[in-house]
Amino acid sequence: MPPTIHTRYGGTVLFRLSTLELCWILSSPDDGYGPLPRGPRFLGESPADAAIRHTIRITGIPSRLLSIDITHHAQIEDDQSWCRNTFEPITITTLHPDMDHGITTIEWFLAAINEGEPVGEPDDGFGLEFKRYDTIPPTGTYYDDIICAANGVVEDMFASK
Repeated sequence: MPPTIHTRYGGTVLFRLSTLELCWILSSPDDGYGPLPRGPRFLGESPADAAIRHTIRITGIPSRLLSIDITHHAQIEDDQSWCRNTFEPITITTLHPDMDHGITTIEWFLAAINEGEPVGEPDDGFGLEFKRYDTIPPTGTYYDDIICAANGVVEDMFASK
């Protein structure tokens, strides 16, 4: 029996913060890609670095990761500890396609467009749309949970500003 392969990916939910719209990749249902930019990391590359590298390559849009404030459950004086302004994933997806292809984990980060910078062409002929969260139809896949989580964090961070 061959060893199980574990492939680590980085991906983003890319927002235009001025309008709180997210970038939606238009791809064929047959290509297996999906509506959010993602890709495998290089050996030694962090999932966060892979996420933003693939986001810029796939969309052609100059972007950056967004730092978030999160809690972790290390007990410090009977209280949760906050990590502020950290580049941590908002969620992680694990895919188990089959024994021949092993396991894939995708660490999902928040990203923002560097508005005002020149935009290139999307990679691989993908089309792009920008949509408000409430206009995105459910996909019936794990993307629904990722997009919902990302939208909640971004609205908490930026809607009142």
